[in-house]
Amino acid sequence: GLALRRCLRACSRPKRVSFRFNPIKAPRDLLKQLLGAGWRVTSIPWAPDGFFVDVSTVVGAPLGAMRLRSNGQIYLQESSSMVPAEVLRRALCMLRERDPKLFRDGQSLRVLDACSAPG
Repeated sequence: GLALRRCLRACSRPKRVSFRFNPIKAPRDLLKQLLGAGWRVTSIPWAPDGFFVDVSTVVGAPLGAMRLRSNGQIYLQESSSMVPAEVLRRALCMLRERDPKLFRDGQSLRVLDACSAPG
C-alpha cells in the first residue's frame, strides 16, 4: 500500500553524504574555508558540528581520500549516527542542571564511543 510506496520512494533517493567536524583538530574557520572553496553544505539540525555536503561541489579527491579526513579534521559519518551522541550530551546536561553534585567542580565529561569504528 501507501507505506510500501513511501518506503520504496525513500530508498530510491540518492544518499545524502554527511560529515562532522572534529572540534579538537579542525580550525575554527574550516567551514568558512570549505564554503570559500565552493562546497555547498547545510547544517544537520540535530548535530551542531554535522553537515550535509553536496559532493558535486567538492573539487579534487573524493571526500574519503581528502586530507581533511585523513588528518582527522572531519569524519565522514551518516547523519543518523550523529543522533546518539547528541542525545547523550543533552541528557547529561539536563542531569547536571538537576543535580550538580554528581559532577566535580569545573570538570567536563568525557565519553568513549566504543561501539563503532571507521569503515
